[in-house]
Formats: sequence, structure tokens, C-alpha cells
Amino acid sequence: MLMGLQHFETEHNDGKVFIHTECLECGAKKVIIIAEKQYIALYARNAHIQDIIPEVAIQDRELLISGICGPCFDRLVSEDD
Repeated sequence: MLMGLQHFETEHNDGKVFIHTECLECGAKKVIIIAEKQYIALYARNAHIQDIIPEVAIQDRELLISGICGPCFDRLVSEDD
């Protein structure tokens, strides 16, 4: 389940969506670019994120899901051990 794309700013241009993200832990900013049809599918939440945007790095998909960037996610998980 996605954290909620409404928490990110988006730009729509020429069939692509630019999703402006910010890590909730460290504030790192990143822009993830996907096709408009993928964005619509993400919003519909009717499939797994890895099936909708398989070309997007795992860390970036995690950022869309939880709002946490890859390095922060790894740090948080290692603190639980």
C-alpha cells in the first residue's frame, strides 16, 4: 500500500509524471519519473507497486510506499535487530 501519493507534489508533462518526494526521516529530496498510466495505476491501488513500476529502483518504490529513503530504511531496520 502506498503512503499516499497526495503527500507528494507532482508535475504532469508530455505523458510523464514527475513525483517530487522527500524522506520523512532525513529530508532528502528526489524526483521519481513514471508514465502517466503508471501513476493512474498507483493511485488506483489495484496491483503491487513492483508490478506497476518494475523499472523504478526498489529504494525509490520504498520511498513511495513508506516515505522513507533507502539509507534511512536500512538504518531503521538495522536498529531493530
